[in-house]
Amino acid sequence: IQNRLQVYNNAAERVLHVYPNLSLEAFVDENGLDYSVEKGSKCREKERIFSRTKIIDGNTYLINGRDFWDENDQFIGFFVSYTDITGQERLKDEAMLYATRDRLTGLWNRDYFFEVAKNILEENSKEKFIMIATDIYHFKLFNEILGTEVGDDLLLAFAQAYRENCGKNWAFARISADRFALLMPK
Repeated sequence: IQNRLQVYNNAAERVLHVYPNLSLEAFVDENGLDYSVEKGSKCREKERIFSRTKIIDGNTYLINGRDFWDENDQFIGFFVSYTDITGQERLKDEAMLYATRDRLTGLWNRDYFFEVAKNILEENSKEKFIMIATDIYHFKLFNEILGTEVGDDLLLAFAQAYRENCGKNWAFARISADRFALLMPK
């Protein structure tokens, strides 16, 4: 059964929709693998290894592959493994989100605001900008009297006001408890 998929498990059949008679070329084509094998190669120096990610049916897979050689150093095929890293990708996305965003309001956080503001100023060096910092007067007292849930609602209202009223080349963020920052063209 030259040049045919030889061994695969139930997960491969389910995820990749493989069939016993699927040719190597069809497998490579269907999975978008940029991979070629020199037929009849007897030299391990030509051994190929690949690694990439691919989304299949909404899940993210890490695909690793390598040439497969027998005990006489004869090329006999290649080995491919798929690892479902969907959860890891979500964790990475969440980590990136939390590294750049305020968890309550979803606005940029202090550090990311300054990074974005710097980029805006560098990209628009001929334009003048104004930076405004605001805080909610006696917010701590407001929180103590009406409760943190109502205080959070007030912070969310401020965040929504920024979203609805800010234009192009504007940057805005919640930089601390009740403090917001805004960079806007003059």
